[in-house]
Amino acid sequence: MIEGGDEDDYKGGSSLVALSLVISVLLVTGPSQTALMQQPPGGGQPGQHQHNWMAGSPVPRPGLSISPRHIRRDGVVILSPTIGPDHDTCTVYSPPCPFSGNTAVNPTRVVAWDDGGAGGIFGRLENNIFYPESDPTRINAYKPPLAVGIYRIRVQADDIPQATEPGTGRLVTTYDDPPVWSDFVRYTVWEFEIDPHFVDALPQDGASYTFTATIRPTVDHNGASMGAYITFGLNSSAEPGYCMNATRTPDEALTTCRLFRVSRQ
Repeated sequence: MIEGGDEDDYKGGSSLVALSLVISVLLVTGPSQTALMQQPPGGGQPGQHQHNWMAGSPVPRPGLSISPRHIRRDGVVILSPTIGPDHDTCTVYSPPCPFSGNTAVNPTRVVAWDDGGAGGIFGRLENNIFYPESDPTRINAYKPPLAVGIYRIRVQADDIPQATEPGTGRLVTTYDDPPVWSDFVRYTVWEFEIDPHFVDALPQDGASYTFTATIRPTVDHNGASMGAYITFGLNSSAEPGYCMNATRTPDEALTTCRLFRVSRQ
């Protein structure tokens, strides 16, 4: 028995003291538990799957198509790269990874071109007009060097290391693979040489002239002979005046001239 109060008062006071102790414990431990939830292992937000991406799944080797593979000097070739998607594997299975099969699919892109130091010009072709281009993703054409010979081109691809997580819609960072080069694709720049190089611009009417045309190089990028028929033709131009090799009709002789056109068959 305690002086100054009855037993019921004492019991009530004990209850108040015990309640105060419980509240104090909650206030002390609450912030510590919250901080632990905001910093899960590997970073990220509470409740989100923490990915761990495995190295060893490289960017697929790109392919490259060139057209035509035999091009006359001062021509333009069309470049058509093909690049497949990149796949990255998450090694965390518990809790389950949102990506199907624990595999994220990353987009890929062209990051560089290489002509083996030939000195040609990479560009883009729009409405049959060639424009030099420095952005590798926009390049679709190439002007080879003027010298005849056998040349080569390759393309480099890289991944964009990110993917949209199914279910959450969040953009997650995946494994950043190193870029990969394609194999070199070879092609041939050809031209013909005429011997003699110069024929009098004003030949005598009715005279005959001979010359020899030789295709260079003699062997293409496949090791095959470049030998073929060369067809020389005459087409009309709109050049005014009298032309010595014009077709002799009264009107045409004074208004048109015949020009050489050459094709390899």
